[in-house]
Amino acid sequence: MKKILFVLVASVILMYSVFLPFAAVNAYPNEPSWFTSPEYEDVYTISSASGMYEFIQLINDGCDFFGKTVCLTESVTLLLSSGAERPFRGSFNGLGNTIYIRSGSKSPLFSELDGAEIRNFTVTANGTVTLLQGDFGAPVAISAENTLFDGIRVTGRFEFERDDDGGDEDEMFTGMIAGYAGSSTFVNCVCDVTSGSEYGSFAGAADFCGAENCFSGGPRPFTDMNECDFDNVMSVGAFEAEGVLGYGNFALADDAVRAMNAAVAGDPDYNYWLVERSKPYVHLHTAEKTDGTPATCVQKGQTSYVCTCGKTLLECTVPMTEHTYSDEGTVVEPTCTEEGYTLHICTVCGHEVVSDRTPKADHVTELVGAVEPTCSKRGYTGDFVCINCGKVIEKGMSVRATGQHEWGNMEITKEPTVDKPGYVTMRCVNCNAKTVEEIPALGHVPLEYTYFDEDQHRAECTCGEEYYFENHKWDAGVTVKEATADEDGEILYTCTVCGTSKTVAVAALGHDMGEWQPYDETYHAAECSCGELHKEEHEFDDGIEGETRFEDGVGYKSTLYTCIICGAQKTAEEKIEAGQGGGENPDPVISPARSKITAVLIAVFAILFVGGVAATVFIRKSDVK
Repeated sequence: MKKILFVLVASVILMYSVFLPFAAVNAYPNEPSWFTSPEYEDVYTISSASGMYEFIQLINDGCDFFGKTVCLTESVTLLLSSGAERPFRGSFNGLGNTIYIRSGSKSPLFSELDGAEIRNFTVTANGTVTLLQGDFGAPVAISAENTLFDGIRVTGRFEFERDDDGGDEDEMFTGMIAGYAGSSTFVNCVCDVTSGSEYGSFAGAADFCGAENCFSGGPRPFTDMNECDFDNVMSVGAFEAEGVLGYGNFALADDAVRAMNAAVAGDPDYNYWLVERSKPYVHLHTAEKTDGTPATCVQKGQTSYVCTCGKTLLECTVPMTEHTYSDEGTVVEPTCTEEGYTLHICTVCGHEVVSDRTPKADHVTELVGAVEPTCSKRGYTGDFVCINCGKVIEKGMSVRATGQHEWGNMEITKEPTVDKPGYVTMRCVNCNAKTVEEIPALGHVPLEYTYFDEDQHRAECTCGEEYYFENHKWDAGVTVKEATADEDGEILYTCTVCGTSKTVAVAALGHDMGEWQPYDETYHAAECSCGELHKEEHEFDDGIEGETRFEDGVGYKSTLYTCIICGAQKTAEEKIEAGQGGGENPDPVISPARSKITAVLIAVFAILFVGGVAATVFIRKSDVK
């Protein structure tokens, strides 16, 4: 009987140990607190760069957020070496905030959007961001099917380079929101990006897409399109009508050209041109949190994010609160006939709840007249009598002899080893019967793990002849030194098994330069994020040749040079020799001195000529006489 009982207990323990880990595993391996305990019933909120990285990791773990909304409540700066690689099918709302993409990023935010809604945020490059692409590339999403882009602005400077395993150059399409878009809609979207690549302001390639109330600052909204429709779209670049269903109010507008020219020249009025002159075409929402109906214990609350234009960008349902009780409640003690309990009354709604129920007093009893049976003698269970009221709560009964020996006086006749069982001899304490039972072999069991090397720890087997090796299991790490612009940081990791630790360096953040502005005739300057002012010499272009002027018969050619970094300009004049210079030569100018000499020579020549003629006539007359 004991052997059967032992087998049953061992089976239960084995099943519990096997299935318990599965019951404890979460749906996804990486679940941050904002995901497991959201602030609202229907919306997840993210307010930091780490939250965005966790959001991307959840997508990569297989959570597509279908039917769910994720909103960004603060602007963040991201360094994307790897973005979301699996499809996103939910709604992402930036609430008018900005996602700054740092230099060094090599990936878009999303890989694939399928039936998603992407709303209300700005993506801007912090410096020049270079993204890898295969057939398609973009800073927001590589591809988008049946997706709504509403209120998305992309600005800054982006460059694209081909993946090693990418397609042919002719098959690559770059977009500033999506690399490829199919059956998708772009509403209130703005692109004012600087890039050396050929790109589409909204998508590289597009099939059956629409653009409405948008501003396209690139060469054209889509670089390659099929059956696309436009309505109230301002663009600085024209494109062929082929593949376009309808232009709507499509405009190659002078204001748009002027706005982009102002952006290139660093004109501080650029935002005025973009926002004020483009209002008939685009409106970018800015959100402000509004606490509406507060949640109580009887009704849910409501929180809204509303734009200054009056449009509600997002509505969130706040779960009902717990009941509020004035004190710890009124305790009712149990009796022999009544249960005890604690009564709580909510101060808001008057709701009553009973907790801490205690059973009836159970008649505090004592056992009287009990006799234990043995292997050969009958026994009696005894009577349970209440010590307070004397009532017999439960009558006893006769108990048959157990027929089961009560083994005691154990003596180990053979000790078990790691590989072989042992034996124990026991005698009955009542009738002196004897039995021998087997003691299972001890088996190989590792002792405590200790440090072995930088990769592993080890534990000695109980047999003393073998070792067990495992790789270190590092914890999440503790930052011991924050990285700065010039200095590396440090993170301390500790093995959760053997306690050894290691330090890993975190690369310095580097200097993030602002926009270069003219400083003086020789330098332009830009302020770094660390507060320092950096100066560099102007880099002038080959110049634009101007007009040639002549002074005292000498020609001077002027050339206008422009710095290719900050737009500063300078003009230089160069003296040109006779027969050199551009344009038509002007009429010669004779100096006054030269004019006087010429007049004197003419007068002398005239006198000599007249005198010669008179002499000739006189001589001839003399000969006649």
